[in-house]
Amino acid sequence: MDSAEFISVAKGTLITSLTTGLGVGAYEVLQGRRAGPLAAASALNGGLVAATFFSVREYAISPLLAANLTRPQHDKIAGNELVKSWTDMRKHNLLDSAVSGALTGGMFNTWQRGRVGTLPGLCTGALVCAILQWGANELEIARVRYVSQNPYKPPAVLPITAEKKGLTERVFTAVGFKKITDEEHLVKLRATRDSTLIQIEKLEAEEKKSVGEEGRH
Repeated sequence: MDSAEFISVAKGTLITSLTTGLGVGAYEVLQGRRAGPLAAASALNGGLVAATFFSVREYAISPLLAANLTRPQHDKIAGNELVKSWTDMRKHNLLDSAVSGALTGGMFNTWQRGRVGTLPGLCTGALVCAILQWGANELEIARVRYVSQNPYKPPAVLPITAEKKGLTERVFTAVGFKKITDEEHLVKLRATRDSTLIQIEKLEAEEKKSVGEEGRH
């Protein structure tokens, strides 16, 4: 349950479910209609589709592509994956998401419309998921650039006080998530900072090398 694949599936499903539910709920409120039932149904449907998509990608498509295609070797520091270049960052998971989106879209559209919906579902699913993955990659690039321009300042560590577990914490603990202390969170932040800075150095070195080669030509 603590595997990277499970965390990726759980995180993607939760984010998608919340986004679809809140988006539909906000639209219904703006239209002056009761938002609760439709927002809940949208969150449930979005979560179901997302769980299918991320499960297919993490447990089937990505391992299959990794075993059969030559891909850039990624370094890992403190569990954080470091890509080699801006190009790698832009292409990260694009093919995986497109194939998984095609399979998911084809399956759900066939289920709703029959065999006539298979091809449109495949095409639409692949296109939408590829665009969303590209957008996520661009946001990650923007985050890296922002971090490189804004030095990290660790937050003040507050004293740890004993507290009883609430209902939400018990639920998350039951499905495999563990609450971390302030010290553990600080260690993770520092590891993320260090890996991001190393990534920035590699990308800047590559950029300077490319500029130098263009200058010689």
